[in-house]
Amino acid sequence: MKRLLAAALALLLLCGCTLFAPADQAPEDTRPQEDGADSGIHLDTSRTEALFTLGYSPDLSLNPYLSRSTVNWTFLPLLYEGLFQLTPGFEAEPLLCQSYEASADGRTWTFTLRQDAAFSNGVALTAADVVYSLELARKSDLYAARLACVDTIVQASQNQVVLTLRQAMGSLPLLLDVPVIRADSVQSPLGTGPYVLIQTADGAYLEHVSGWRGGDAPIGRICLHAVDNTDSVRDAFEFGRISLVVSDLNTVGAVNFHSNYELWSQDTTVMQFLSFNGESPLFQSAAVRAAVTHAIDRQGLITEYFDGYGVAATLPMQPRCPSYFASLADDYGPREGALAGAVAEAGLTGRRGTLLVNSDNATNAAAAEAIAASLRESGLEIEVLSAAGSNYDSLVELGGYDLLYCEVRLTADFDLSAFFGGALSGFAVQHDDAPVLCAAAMENSGNFYDLHRLIMDEGLLCPILFKTRAVMTDRGSVSGLTPAPVNVFYQLDKLSILTSGAKEESQ
Repeated sequence: MKRLLAAALALLLLCGCTLFAPADQAPEDTRPQEDGADSGIHLDTSRTEALFTLGYSPDLSLNPYLSRSTVNWTFLPLLYEGLFQLTPGFEAEPLLCQSYEASADGRTWTFTLRQDAAFSNGVALTAADVVYSLELARKSDLYAARLACVDTIVQASQNQVVLTLRQAMGSLPLLLDVPVIRADSVQSPLGTGPYVLIQTADGAYLEHVSGWRGGDAPIGRICLHAVDNTDSVRDAFEFGRISLVVSDLNTVGAVNFHSNYELWSQDTTVMQFLSFNGESPLFQSAAVRAAVTHAIDRQGLITEYFDGYGVAATLPMQPRCPSYFASLADDYGPREGALAGAVAEAGLTGRRGTLLVNSDNATNAAAAEAIAASLRESGLEIEVLSAAGSNYDSLVELGGYDLLYCEVRLTADFDLSAFFGGALSGFAVQHDDAPVLCAAAMENSGNFYDLHRLIMDEGLLCPILFKTRAVMTDRGSVSGLTPAPVNVFYQLDKLSILTSGAKEESQ
C-alpha cells in the first residue's frame, strides 16, 4: 500500500477543495443584473419592505459556476435553482425536475422538467436551458468533478433532458443541484429562484419575483450590505447591519462573534480523517491500522476542540445520510484496549512515530494533539509534527510522517473512488478490491456497506468527523430556519421574518 496523499492532496484537502482536478476552462464572470425597470424582470414592487439584510461581497464572483465565497453563496440559492436540491438529510429532492427515470443498466437518465418553472423575466424554463447550464458547469472547477461521470447531455424534447454516464450511478440526482440559468445569459444570468439580484446606484438588493410558482416569499426585498473580509462580516453582524451570517468557526482565519445571536447548524460534506503512511513500519499491519479507530473519542474532540461544530463519523460518510449504516458504524467506535492489544501483538509497543498536521489551523492542531495522546496510551509513542505552509507541503510530499491529519470536501454521493486509484493516481491507496466496491456503491447505495467494512477492517482510512457551519441570526429576527447542506434557506415558505416594529414590541 503506497502512502496516501502526497503533494497533490496537501494542496487540495486542507482548503476543502474537491478531490478531483479542475477543468481547463471556466465560464466568464457574472455581473449583477442592472436595475430591473426595463429588463423584463417581473418584480413584486408591492412589497418593498427592507426588514432583512445579508452580506454581499461585490468584489468576489457572483457567477454560480465560479463563486466559492461563503458570503455570496448564502443568497445565490435564492436566485438559482437546480434540477434537484439537497435536503438536510442528504437526499435529492426534485426542484426543477418533475420526474425522472434511469435505464436498466443505470447509465442513461431521462429528466422531465416541471411545466410551471420560469425565469425571473417570465420566460418558461426549457430543456435547452438545462443543457446549456450543465455544459457550463462541466467547464467550471466548482462542478467539473461531480459531472466527470457524465458522457453526454442531450435535449430530447422541449421539456426533457437525457444524460448518459460513463458508469452506472444510482445516486446521480444527488449531484444535480447545479444552478440552472437562462441559455446564453451567462454575462448577466437569469435564474428561476424566488428572487432576482438588482443593482442600482444606491446599492444592491434581492427583489421577490412577482408570480413566482412557489407563491409569496416571507419578505419582498432583502437588502445586501457590502463586506470585503471576515472582520467586516463580523462587524456588520454585531452592529446589526446584516441579519444572518454563515461561518466555519474552525477554519483558518475564522473570527469570533460576540453579539447576542440565535444559532443554527448547517451540515457539510467536509470530512476530517487520519491517513496512514503505508511505508511506515508502524502501520504496515492492517490490524494496527484498523484498531486506531477504537482509540479515538470523536464526540469528545468535537465538544472540546470544535465547540460542537461537527458530527462524529466512524465511516467515511455523513452520518445523516440514508446510506450510513449505523449498526456497522458502531463496530468501529471507541473500544478500550483494542489498539493496545493490536500494537502488542505486532510487537510495536513503545515504538515512536509522528502525526503530521497543518499548524495553520489551530483547531485541527489541537485535535491532533489529543489523538496523539490517546495513541500513546495504547502503546504507540506518537508525537505531533506541526508544520505550516510550504514546510507542511514538503513533508507530505516526502512522506515525512507516519500518520496524517486530513480534511477533504466530498461530493454529495460520497464517492470514494479517487482514494483508490482514481484522480489521485499514484498518491492513492492501492487495494485490489476497493475500486470494484467503489463502483458497486455508486451503482447502488446499498453496496456502501461492503465498501465501508473493507475500508475500516483494512484500516485504509480512519474517519473522525464531518464539519458543520454555524448559521447565526439577529436574535428574534427569524424563525423556521432549516439549513440544508448547500441552501441555508431550504423550505423558504416556512421561514418567518419578524418586522423591526414587532421585534421592538416583543422586547
